[in-house]
Parts: sequence; structure tokens; C-alpha cells
Amino acid sequence: MTKLNFPGIRVSSIAVDSKTQWEQSTVELGRGLTPRGSVLARFTHLQHDEFDYVIEVDNTRGKNAMGTFRIFLAPITNEKGTPLPFNEQRRLMIELDKFSQSRKNTIQRHSAESSVTVPFERTFHRQSDRPGESGSIEAAEFDFCGCGWPHHLCFCPRARKMDTR
Repeated sequence: MTKLNFPGIRVSSIAVDSKTQWEQSTVELGRGLTPRGSVLARFTHLQHDEFDYVIEVDNTRGKNAMGTFRIFLAPITNEKGTPLPFNEQRRLMIELDKFSQSRKNTIQRHSAESSVTVPFERTFHRQSDRPGESGSIEAAEFDFCGCGWPHHLCFCPRARKMDTR
């Protein structure tokens, strides 16, 4: 645990207020399936409202310090309501964000800024909309690897208020 120690720096509070709901979306699935036209699929999925993390940090070092924040989501109980030991929780964690910050006592980070999610629009975009020639910078930006969690699926555990902390 010494790696988690940051002398003179203490996180005094963390706040997140997020609401989740079911949403219907339509996506084009025709790419690579049929040359004759569109194949549309309508599906219901979990969606969340945009939100901010608000993190209060106390710095007693007397000088600025650069720190890296890693935010995870993990269950605190199993399916029977029994509390999970931290060693089990850590195996079930999902990283929601990772970013570095210095010189602020109040850090506010918008959910859409997450370094580990891919926006909905880029998850289901049409290849026929790709700009530029093959191999161009524009095409490369459009054809990025797609690595990461789809943004509409992250941050949205469906739970009762009494089940969350």
C-alpha cells in the first residue's frame, strides 16, 4: 500500500451524481453484411445522464504537486448482499477514468472526458462517411482502434439508492 501513499496530499471528499435509464437506439449494421442497402437494428440499452466527478484535495506540502487519479467502479456486496472483502472487489473493478492533475484543490471532471470510453457516435459510425483518402490523417482519426468501453455503457450500474455508496 505504500504506492498509494502521497505524503502531504489527502483526498477529503468525492461526489458523483448520476442517473441511469433505459433508452432505445437504432444503428446501421449493413456494413459488410449486404451490398444492397441498410440493415437497421433497434435495441434497448442502459444509458446515463452526463455527470461530473467532484474531488476535493487537501495539499499540506506547501508546494504544487502533480498526481494521477484513477477512478474505478466495483461492487461492495455479492449477489446475496454479503460485503465483499477488498481483495475480491479489486478483481471485479472496472476503470472508469484516469487523468493527471496539479495545482487545484477542487477537481471537476466531466464524464464525457473519460480516457477509457468511446463516444456512442464513434462506436456505431458508418464507414461510407469516412473522410479523406485511405491512409490519410482524417481517415486514421475516423478509423481509430475503437479501444475502450462504449461511453453509453459505462458509469451506469442500475441499482436502488440504498445499494450505492
